[in-house]
Amino acid sequence: MLELLCTEVQEYLIHVEITQAKNGTDARNHAMSQAFDLIISDNVMPGILGSSVLRELRLGQGPNRDTPFVFCSGNFSLDEIKGIKDCHLLQKPFDISKLHALLARLFQFENPRLA
Repeated sequence: MLELLCTEVQEYLIHVEITQAKNGTDARNHAMSQAFDLIISDNVMPGILGSSVLRELRLGQGPNRDTPFVFCSGNFSLDEIKGIKDCHLLQKPFDISKLHALLARLFQFENPRLA
């Protein structure tokens, strides 16, 4: 699932660099030290939950305090992070067209492959 997601994001956004994390702790460390345009995360990861990573980012002063955050999870509800801004959910299994629509909305553009 991760490889498919990375491939779809790269193909849709065309010139994009993807950083993958091995676990929740690794994801948090990356997000606290390096600025990203978008963070896509599962919620259930070894080390720390994605929702905990999101809370730490939003409450901290790091480079991703306002970065859009997308949960790609089969066992998650946005009620778990109610009130936290700029957070989105792609319920697994997800339809690729929903991923594309979300990316287009977040980055406010049309897919150049479809133009």
